[in-house]
Amino acid sequence: MLSKDRLFDVESWLYDDYDSIDEILETIEDYYDEDGDNYNEFIDDVLNNYPPYDFDDADVRQIYDDFASIGEVKYYEGYLELSDDHILWEIDADIDDETYQNIADEFIDRFEAEYGVSDVGYAGRSGRHVVCPDTWENVVRYDDLVEGMKKYQKEFIDYINSNYGGSTEEPRVRYF
Repeated sequence: MLSKDRLFDVESWLYDDYDSIDEILETIEDYYDEDGDNYNEFIDDVLNNYPPYDFDDADVRQIYDDFASIGEVKYYEGYLELSDDHILWEIDADIDDETYQNIADEFIDRFEAEYGVSDVGYAGRSGRHVVCPDTWENVVRYDDLVEGMKKYQKEFIDYINSNYGGSTEEPRVRYF
């Protein structure tokens, strides 16, 4: 039986080598014997490409269960999408673009520090999509990252509106 750390490493390798979680699950299912209790072919043909070579059926069942337990994960341009919210529609502030961007970057830095994720950035038109690297480590905690981003976006909106609010103009499109 693999240790928890080694199991995580193997799952990470599988995640990197396959195009999707569904493809990993289908591959395991394809090797699953009709009687439902032998993954030896999967171990021999697939997992023996990954060190260490001491897999057993229980490890494969755990790998399958771990991948099967992942909920819906959204992607944007090859990254994990943490947000696609139109937060600019909620901003009513008189603030210059540079100040706005500096504050947004500070909130992203705080998010990265609290959640231990790096390289969070903006993508898409007007930087509406908040994204992070597509890694197994981020996938297994995807729901927590999305919820955390919602919290930070709400705090960001409240901060901007309370400190720079009062504009009578329509908010301009800016990055977050």
